[in-house]
Amino acid sequence: MKIYQVDAFTEKPFSGNPAGVCVLNEKLDEKIMQNIAHEINLSETAFLVKSNKEYDLRYDLRWFRKEKLTYAGMQHWQAPIFCGRKDF
Repeated sequence: MKIYQVDAFTEKPFSGNPAGVCVLNEKLDEKIMQNIAHEINLSETAFLVKSNKEYDLRYDLRWFRKEKLTYAGMQHWQAPIFCGRKDF
């Protein structure tokens, strides 16, 4: 698993709203993702899992705090931008 910290709503390093992004090879149990988000200790952590179907470029996206969120806005901006990076 690769874990990144990204800043939303800014173009300057070390500013904006920080959040974690975890890139997974396969889905993890919800409780494990909650524990990882707790350990990362940022306001929100997004978990990305690429589809394992051939020619399917979609990712599953889940996000957590210490407790699972029903909705948090900034991951919707960070995760797709993160996926568009050339070094991803």
